Amino acid sequence: MSAKAGELKVYRCAVHVHTTMDDGEMPMEHVIKTAEKTGVDVLVCTGHNHLMGADPTGWQGMHGKVFVVMGTELTTREGDHILSFGLTDRVASRLLTTPDMLKLLDRLGTTKVIAHPQGRPKHYMTRLKHVYKHWGEKIYDGVEIWSYMHDWIEELSITKLPSMCREPDNFITGPNPEVIARWDDVARERVVAGVGSLDTHGKQLPFRLGNFFEWARRGILPYDQNFAAFSSYTMAPPLSGSTYHDAAAIVKSIKQARLWVCHDSLHSGREFRYHAMLDGAKIPTGEEVKYRKGVQLNAESPVDCEMRVYSRGKCVCEAEGRSLGYSPEGPGEYRLCAYLGGRPWILTNHIYLR
Repeated sequence: MSAKAGELKVYRCAVHVHTTMDDGEMPMEHVIKTAEKTGVDVLVCTGHNHLMGADPTGWQGMHGKVFVVMGTELTTREGDHILSFGLTDRVASRLLTTPDMLKLLDRLGTTKVIAHPQGRPKHYMTRLKHVYKHWGEKIYDGVEIWSYMHDWIEELSITKLPSMCREPDNFITGPNPEVIARWDDVARERVVAGVGSLDTHGKQLPFRLGNFFEWARRGILPYDQNFAAFSSYTMAPPLSGSTYHDAAAIVKSIKQARLWVCHDSLHSGREFRYHAMLDGAKIPTGEEVKYRKGVQLNAESPVDCEMRVYSRGKCVCEAEGRSLGYSPEGPGEYRLCAYLGGRPWILTNHIYLR
């Protein structure tokens, strides 16, 4: 039996973070301190290809007020990136095709999230030329539906670089519509978690530009700015004090799609709620229940906003204010988007009415 929403606690997660253990610019100690200062509850670090084992680094667990979850970002032969959690065996990264990698990770019992599938052609950023194509594979558990760094990078140009470094949040436009459409299609068949990610590296600009230009001193998307601006909120049981069980519970909550993505620069999403009511019980996102007349979708916001409910790519309900109530007319996969000042703020996972 799935946990009811009332038994769970909300955690603000910074997902997909790199440190000096792979190609990030800041050591883990400083990343954790920065996360704590910016209100992060759970820090999800995903080093490139080499952070294998249950916790080879020894960092997984509670550090002050921040719980650290360690994962791995694997690269396939085609150039796809997959976040893997619970991997205890070394795998042939870059040698396996994406389908073979997913099958191997599935056999090993890991949780698998497709990373930044919305690559855009950039002649001066060749690593972004790849777009994910294996949506038909049925064994990945989640997908990054909104990547802060990749959203920002879609607007990148040499002429815009100074203003994009000074005020990066001004260039965040929202999730990629093609990715959302693909996610909606997959959701018709099965539960697939939609994750909001950062892909934070905190890179410095080349040629020591920071020595000459004030706008360049903080580099590209610094950790403190990223952590304050964007997150995934997940609902998981209260931490028990057991590192192994707590890490597994948080990863499980992500896999179960008990989360919503938030552009926190606009307003904190900690108090936002979206659920279904059926026979007096709250049904959280990620839950599959049989559709019956009388089921109602409810949302509560801490601030006035515009809310839209979508099912299978179509807006089926709109409301303005701090609450929404909607009785679906039939089966479907129902997710909610909330907007502040016309900008995307909250993106929930689906509630599955079959």
